[in-house]
Parts: sequence; structure tokens; C-alpha cells
Amino acid sequence: ALTPETIRASKPQWSEKDLDLKITAVAQVDPTAVERTFSDNPTWNVLEAARALTVPTLILGGDPAVYSMLATDTALALVAANPLVEYRVIEGAGHSVHRDRPEVVIAAILALPA
Repeated sequence: ALTPETIRASKPQWSEKDLDLKITAVAQVDPTAVERTFSDNPTWNVLEAARALTVPTLILGGDPAVYSMLATDTALALVAANPLVEYRVIEGAGHSVHRDRPEVVIAAILALPA
């Protein structure tokens, strides 16, 4: 039951462009494709991939109090799997941290060592 009005009301921090793109995407989505995306794919386990990383990797996660698809225990397991992995929660951001708190995401990226 997502309408342009409910999308805009639920994401007041998003840019107009992001809102317009989300509204367009919602109008075009095939509900069966969304359902099959979840039902036909196994649970992802990225611990092996995290162990294999050879470069510093920063994970910026959504605030669990808002919404995050990355569970805190999974994020901590990724950090424990490899000392090159760092995890930060972006307070006040949901799953789309780059849309919810773009200034914080940009600052985190710019603060990384060259």
C-alpha cells in the first residue's frame, strides 16, 4: 500500500530525486518478482568472503532502532572474522544509509586513509 504520499511522509530526509526514483520503482515493481527474490534465495552468509578480504573494508550499517537488514550480531561476526573489517552504525539511518544520512556517509568515506 505504498503511495507517493506515504513514501514521501516516511522518508522526509531523502532528496527529491531519491524520492522520485523510489516512487517510480514502486509503481513498476512486479510483486511476484519481489516475493520470489526472497523465497528463491538462500540466506546469505558472507563470513567466508569477509575472511578473504585483503584490503581495509568499512561497513556502514543502518541504525537497528530505525531499520537495518544487517543484524548487529552478523556485523560483529564480520569484524571478528577479519581485522581489516570495520563496522559503524549510522545513527538515525535505516537500510538506505546513503539516502537517510548522506552527509555522514560522505564524511566517513572522506575520513578514510588514502
